[in-house]
Amino acid sequence: MVMYTACQCRVVRRLAWVGLAGAIAVMLLVTLMAVNPDRGGAGGGPCVDRLGFDERNGVTLTLRPAFVGGGVRSIEYTIVNRRSEPIYFGAPYDVQRFTDGKWVTVDWMKDRVWIMILYSLNSGESMTLTVELPEDIEPGCYRLVKEVMLRDTTESKWKVELVATFVVER
Repeated sequence: MVMYTACQCRVVRRLAWVGLAGAIAVMLLVTLMAVNPDRGGAGGGPCVDRLGFDERNGVTLTLRPAFVGGGVRSIEYTIVNRRSEPIYFGAPYDVQRFTDGKWVTVDWMKDRVWIMILYSLNSGESMTLTVELPEDIEPGCYRLVKEVMLRDTTESKWKVELVATFVVER
């Protein structure tokens, strides 16, 4: 039988609390990293990949919110230029839904009309724009696709396609 002094008992109790707190922190982290089955399926899948964020060639696309529900029918997207030179993009974007194992442009985007405008962002600048979603949008896994030009040219090698996913809940 092992006997502890009062001081040693306090140390043992503190170590037990620290261990318990660490275990709770790990459980919370695992829970936050796991995907809720109602939010695109447990274990990964298309909704988890690039959820609300994409970064390529020094250009960042961020969606807010990444989970849409409760009457919210718009998403803000922000483009940030982290390059040393300006970037360019127009108004058009595409919204696609993951259906039958592939990404398909949603019907309400197919007849969309766009204004002819060219935005330019200098190094370090950002711009936030809004995507309006229809009132009757079906729950599911969606993505926003946005093309950005890295140089003022028509050559396709200077174009970057940014893709960020979002989930529409009931």
